[in-house]
Amino acid sequence: MKPISALAGVVIAGLIVFGLALAWLLAPALSDAAIKQAVARDTGRTLSFAARRLSLWPELAIELRGVELTNPPGMFEGRFAAADTVRLKIAGGSLWRRKPEVTEIVAVRARINLVIDSQGRSNFAFAPDGGSARSLPPIVIVDADAAYLNERSAAAFTVSNVDVTLFTGFAEPLEIDGAFTFNDQRGTVALYAKSPARLTADGSPADFTITGPHLSAAFSGRARLRDGLELAGTMEFTSQSLADLMSWAGLAGAGTGGFPLSASGALDLSGGAVRITSGRLAFGPMNAQGDLALNFAGPRPHVKANLGVDRIDFGLVSKVLAGGEAQPEPAGTSDAPVDFAVLRMLDAELSLAASEIAYGRLVAGPSRLDIGLADGMLEATLVNTGLYGGSASGRLSLDGSGAVAALAGSLKASGIDGGKLIAAASGRDLIRGKTEFELDLAATGASRQELLARLEGRAHVRFAEGALIDLDIPALFGRLTTAVAEGWSAAAGKATPFSALEASFIVEDGIAETEDLLLTGPVAEVAGTGSIDLLARRLDLKLRPEIVAQAGGKETPRQLPVPIVIEGAWSAPRIYPDIQGILDDPAKAYAALRKLIEAKATRLDFAPGKLEKDPSEAAAAP
Repeated sequence: MKPISALAGVVIAGLIVFGLALAWLLAPALSDAAIKQAVARDTGRTLSFAARRLSLWPELAIELRGVELTNPPGMFEGRFAAADTVRLKIAGGSLWRRKPEVTEIVAVRARINLVIDSQGRSNFAFAPDGGSARSLPPIVIVDADAAYLNERSAAAFTVSNVDVTLFTGFAEPLEIDGAFTFNDQRGTVALYAKSPARLTADGSPADFTITGPHLSAAFSGRARLRDGLELAGTMEFTSQSLADLMSWAGLAGAGTGGFPLSASGALDLSGGAVRITSGRLAFGPMNAQGDLALNFAGPRPHVKANLGVDRIDFGLVSKVLAGGEAQPEPAGTSDAPVDFAVLRMLDAELSLAASEIAYGRLVAGPSRLDIGLADGMLEATLVNTGLYGGSASGRLSLDGSGAVAALAGSLKASGIDGGKLIAAASGRDLIRGKTEFELDLAATGASRQELLARLEGRAHVRFAEGALIDLDIPALFGRLTTAVAEGWSAAAGKATPFSALEASFIVEDGIAETEDLLLTGPVAEVAGTGSIDLLARRLDLKLRPEIVAQAGGKETPRQLPVPIVIEGAWSAPRIYPDIQGILDDPAKAYAALRKLIEAKATRLDFAPGKLEKDPSEAAAAP
């Protein structure tokens, strides 16, 4: 046992001697006063700590507990940063020179406060005492929380679980490489500044990248930290989902999924405003180029843009405004709530020159669109847009400031190909003719269904020198003298030509009523009144047709002695003469119709001989 005891005694004695030697070597250079003086010299700040101890494992280090670093002189009293522990790692070989060299600074569980005060001064701009040009060891920050506040714009955010390494010296380049957690999701950051000392003066060449679950951004140019962050250079930004990015940023009502967004161009960030010149923007299938400015100084971000756009897709935009996704609309009218909360998130002034404007299958352009957005209220003006061979202009107001949306709009078009317009809207080739129309409509509601149910206003439409496709009016009304028509009884390959088709409508509670429907043409003239239920998609019309029949080369007008009723779903309504009881007892009603025709001495030659007999007798005749 003696050798072992002797060895243990030697080791203990050696450790004691080694500890005393370290204390002798480190005491002058890394005393409390020396550490505080070094920090004041290199940062211009005051450092305080509650305790200091020497650590021999896992490396030689001075460990500070309860550390705080103050704000710069001249700003409000308070701390810029605090940490539970700061370890100053010491190079062992430097001890014998009695000039201990700190090789790395590790801050654990730090709390960092980044503030721009009401005068534009930032507490994260460092001014070394006497312009120190000393190199600093790498600074490692582990599991830190950081908070940002701009007292001028009230902009604020926090990030947590920050792990970052800084390589810097006031005369050497600054490099930062690390990761952070923002709104429960992880992101990374990398920064390079050529001259840290110039960051707080005239600025330094700099590059940085930020990546996250829903964004990737890169900048290259000049950076300055004086009255807040200033950048001048080029930037690139991409996000695979605008809605997910907004949700990650903590913007309520942003939804999930959505559309990709990217931007690039010359960037100027100063005074709380971002300006992109000669920029290129892409949002979903839409691409634009021009100038864009974003100002954060007010209660909400303010966007101002002058852009040329290849395509504006209002179907896509409406989904974004309502917090939706890039998915097809369900059949019918949705009663799902619409929320235009995104309109309350920013203000805007947009001037857009578009090659094409689309909504569903409807396409117009080229055109100019001016949009203003303030306090959740959007005003849009459409100027001289090309529309299916003609032109159109109009306006749209959308009040999204409250829980219930309010819309109002007007549209005037002339010289357009109405057939192509209606085919694009309905998916069917229904009519031909040069068309003009005027719409002035308004609605309020919390869903698309409610908006349509509360639609009100006026409309007027006129078609000229055209035809009703796959519809033979003389043949249709001829059949109505013997039977009720279930549906339009389409006549494939045939058409009813007209010189004019015109109607005015008063719209109230989603129902459009007309008193002056009129079709005139070489084979028929039809006047009518009635209503169209836009929500239920039903017709309730009463028409008085006058058919021009050809007899011996002469045109002879023929007219039923009673109106024709068109009622039911507008895709397949029931069409029948307006005779009492015709739907309950068709035979009796048609007998009454025949007597009316005979009494008025009018003969319709659509079905020769059929009017002389009861429909049941005609069916039984050989």
